[in-house]
Amino acid sequence: MVTVRYIVMDVPESLEFYTKHLGFTIALDARPGFAVVARGPLQLALSGVAGQGGGSRPMSATWPARSRACELRVRAFATRS
Repeated sequence: MVTVRYIVMDVPESLEFYTKHLGFTIALDARPGFAVVARGPLQLALSGVAGQGGGSRPMSATWPARSRACELRVRAFATRS
């Protein structure tokens, strides 16, 4: 299993998006600041930009894997009926 941490603007909105549109299930629900969703061997840890989820803390440069960040901007997804 692989867990990827995503820092998001709105955890509840992101949780709804991943479960409703992308088929993830809720593995841990600590809204409003943190949640984990899962699909197969992938887990996404959704942290809010502020609060206890830790998104407001700077990433450590002492561990190279933690100093990399990417941003995914999506305009829209087609919805399933």
